[in-house]
Amino acid sequence: MDRLEFRIITAGKSGERWADREFLKQIPIVQILINHTDLREIIKPIELPFTLLEEDPDTAEAWAGEYGCIPAEELWHELQQYPEEVALFVCPSCGESGCWSVTCTVTESENSVIWNQFRHNHRNWSYDLNYQFSKQNYLAEVRKLLVFQENQT
Repeated sequence: MDRLEFRIITAGKSGERWADREFLKQIPIVQILINHTDLREIIKPIELPFTLLEEDPDTAEAWAGEYGCIPAEELWHELQQYPEEVALFVCPSCGESGCWSVTCTVTESENSVIWNQFRHNHRNWSYDLNYQFSKQNYLAEVRKLLVFQENQT
């Protein structure tokens, strides 16, 4: 089984470019780690061949895997809608998930939760990623987002 971790910090502490105003810097965001590795670092080498085809070679490496962390509240709402496509990131410039993100399908079984069918929401890029988390691990991480929701009210 794979291991999922949602690390919740503020947008300001993370250095999110889209958090360019003081009130935005206070928004809790989620770094998604799978098997102790930031998902953006997993995606970067997969995207690099695609970005090299589309971008100047001098900027292609910086562009691959360049995503902003999704706000905790938004990820919580996204995960409530599965098995539809779940946005995992936001655009690093504007902070919108619909602008620039990677999505996946979430499938729940009796004992596990699977993330697969990863795709870019604006490019025809294929990601051969498939993760299976124990239901106990997955639900514990999602509860972190729920606790955040309850603390905001």
